[in-house]
Amino acid sequence: GQAFTADAGKLPVVAYLELAMTGGTLTPNFSLALTKGLTLTSGTLTSTATNLLVLNDNITVSGASNNSYINGPVRKIGNDAFVFPVGKSGRYRPIQISAPAVATDHFTAEFYAGSSAGTYSHASKDPSIHHISICEYWILNRTGGSSNAIVTLSFDNTSCGITNLSTLQVVRWNGTKWKDHGNGGTTGTIAAGTIGSSGAVTSFSPFTLASQNVDNPLPVELLSFKVEAEKDGVALDWTTASEVNNHYFTVERSTDLVSFEEVVRVNGAGNSNGLKQYAALDSAPLEGISYYRLVQTDYDGTRREYDPQMVQFKVASQQELQVFPNPFEERFSLRLQGIEDGIYQLSITDAAGMLIGTASLSGSDLAGYEINLKDKMPGVYTIQIYNAKMNLVKRVIKRS
Repeated sequence: GQAFTADAGKLPVVAYLELAMTGGTLTPNFSLALTKGLTLTSGTLTSTATNLLVLNDNITVSGASNNSYINGPVRKIGNDAFVFPVGKSGRYRPIQISAPAVATDHFTAEFYAGSSAGTYSHASKDPSIHHISICEYWILNRTGGSSNAIVTLSFDNTSCGITNLSTLQVVRWNGTKWKDHGNGGTTGTIAAGTIGSSGAVTSFSPFTLASQNVDNPLPVELLSFKVEAEKDGVALDWTTASEVNNHYFTVERSTDLVSFEEVVRVNGAGNSNGLKQYAALDSAPLEGISYYRLVQTDYDGTRREYDPQMVQFKVASQQELQVFPNPFEERFSLRLQGIEDGIYQLSITDAAGMLIGTASLSGSDLAGYEINLKDKMPGVYTIQIYNAKMNLVKRVIKRS
């Protein structure tokens, strides 16, 4: 983006600002105060907690859209009802307050795209809250004065699926759990609109959308998906904070991140507003590196894929090639038990990789086979026993 610099210690004050940047971002590296008007035509203005955009009392704001908004915190001073023109990641998602009581009071707001669950647990909430959005949240703080305000949130087709306006809720994180601030009325349709709190809010903190019941999918919220190689296979574990219309999960496996095959299917909880833990095992994993992804499918067939996880699995050999003594001085013996009868090839190479001996052995020979390397130099030797079904390698050390 484009950057501007101000003199240290000075807060630039501008009456009017029009933002009209084709695909651009204005990034002031100072705080900026506007006194009369802000017009958002195209492009975004990026602000931060230290380089803050401050809008004074009685200012007018127009033109905000998905193409033009404030990416970062905005502070509004004054006693007028105000719509904060905030957004992120190509999404204009305003938050509104009713008129504060005092002209010098101020509020600061910022929009965040994505789930708040990583910071504010969705498992801790009022009983009247069925599930919480994983698609958006706002930080709205009262940063000056003591005014209370009705808080109005926005929604659109990026809000994970609004299906019933009457069961939407405004909710707020109070430091330990999500509090229900009700539904004081909605505007628009399920495609796009707003919802206000049922009364004035007296404490301020993160806000987001929620639902009283299984309406408004705001869908399955995945907290974790873990893949771990174990002795008997690959362990698959995942946890959800809430589920809506969840028919089942599948875990799929791939070696190239292009073609996936289903490994296991586990029924979902349908509708749940509490923590659910799931576990499964791929008992026949592929040797080497594989990728596992979790897929969630609704009752209507809607499918959601989560990011794949990598694991490396080494297939444990059913036979162990025993060598004794090791290290040795002149001779050592091989022992390999529990194998099928047949012909096995033996090869011995030195530390330089040169072949120094071969033999064809039967399964019974390998129950106890002696090798004499009396005439060879001290060092490391590699023993290999193999056929079409097996390939075992062991290193031995010859002392001086």
